[in-house]
Amino acid sequence: MFADFGEPATRPDGKVLAIGSRDGLISQWDLETCKRLDVAAADPQEAVTQIGFTPDGKKVRGWARG
Repeated sequence: MFADFGEPATRPDGKVLAIGSRDGLISQWDLETCKRLDVAAADPQEAVTQIGFTPDGKKVRGWARG
């Protein structure tokens, strides 16, 4: 797993890590297998920072465009 930008966030259950990137993507990683789960795009596609999960862990949100 390689994080090139932003601070990562861990899902409330501790099983998934989300990382924002400079190209507007949010990647999610399974912390047990270290495999990528899926990719979500930011809207607008700007650098994504300040990643966080909702309290129920069903959604991940990031801050784009300051």
